[in-house]
Amino acid sequence: MPRPRLSFIHAAELALDVPPRDLPDLSEDERRIAEDASHAALQRLVETALERQVDFVLFAGGTFDERDRSLTAALWLDDAARRLDEAGIRVFVLPGRSDPPAAWRALHDLPENVVCFYERDGEAVAVLRDRRVIATVGARRCSSSPAHRESRHGSGPYSVLLGLAEEWPSVFENDGGGHSAVAHPPADYVALGGRHHRATLVGTDGVIHHPGPMLPLSARQAGVHGFTLVEVDERGTARRSISAAPLRREVVVLLVTDSAEEAIAVSMRAAFEQLRPESVERLWIISWQLAGEPSLVRKFDDDAVRERLRNSLGGKPAAFADVACVHTISITPHRGTRAETPAADDGADVSDVSPANADLERFLATEEMAHAADESRIRDWLQTWRDQPAIDAGRLTQLAKQVDPVAAAAEALRLGAHWFAQEQ
Repeated sequence: MPRPRLSFIHAAELALDVPPRDLPDLSEDERRIAEDASHAALQRLVETALERQVDFVLFAGGTFDERDRSLTAALWLDDAARRLDEAGIRVFVLPGRSDPPAAWRALHDLPENVVCFYERDGEAVAVLRDRRVIATVGARRCSSSPAHRESRHGSGPYSVLLGLAEEWPSVFENDGGGHSAVAHPPADYVALGGRHHRATLVGTDGVIHHPGPMLPLSARQAGVHGFTLVEVDERGTARRSISAAPLRREVVVLLVTDSAEEAIAVSMRAAFEQLRPESVERLWIISWQLAGEPSLVRKFDDDAVRERLRNSLGGKPAAFADVACVHTISITPHRGTRAETPAADDGADVSDVSPANADLERFLATEEMAHAADESRIRDWLQTWRDQPAIDAGRLTQLAKQVDPVAAAAEALRLGAHWFAQEQ
């Protein structure tokens, strides 16, 4: 008998009532948007669940921060759970670092549709529709034991396992056991949470996915933030990223090759025109990083110059008509000369090489990539290359130690931002 269609929402790191960090000077209205962002994102999630009539919702770690003892977060969570309960939608919760099991046990009044997995490796919970089990949801730490990798071949109820990224280390690193965990996930869908960027690994009989944090709490969490809508039918498992956060942070790196202030202003304006907000976004905080030789960028390390550059961005593009924009400008001196682009082997067949991959290969071969790197940051970037099971994670980690992130970001902008667009 074929599996019935089903759908669910997978969210992580909701951080309810947790204030964003590293905020620049904001107006009262802008600060209100930032501080209320987690509530707005939760409302967006609930509205999507009701509109799509999903079968269940997953909260994978970091739903709130126990240290804040926030009554507001508890009230928001209770209201969301009750709205979902009225529509017959169950909520499955995996506690995380910031919201441990004891914190969830203290929430005595949550409705019965909320199921919290206080322990790992317990019995999975059945999801019913018309008295038929359409899915099972459980929680587990990553295991290399073959007993946990039963081949399902699309038979039986659709299986979902919740886990935290830090408990599944072999998924994102090739340490000798990682490939088998990716090739044969212990469920049709492994829903990861915890502190990690959005990432997807597709195995031969299952998917491992992390939707990324719901909110950009720190300045380094650039890009669209939200949750994942998962739809399952006879063709398989499809994922769709749904933007939910009204606050967005972006980092734009400009490689300075001309010390003329007017030239930089024109480049900044051109880059600004290329950016596109999501419909739910109400506040953008854009960090402009001017990178280049010290002799070129030193001129811009001046408050008056930076203020003039910010003023040059005052007239917002039409796409930002309903979005408040706050700009910060920093200077990043770095040294390095580009090597000659290596010539292709005479006998190489380059007909199947995409322009993006060809440029990437040439860029990886240049001396400019050989400077000291922020290893953790560039590894996070590399992990956003999703849905590519053939990529050797060990090789990417090795490359991460050799990459200058400033040079990489500048070259990415030069090559074309569309190659680095968010997954849809």
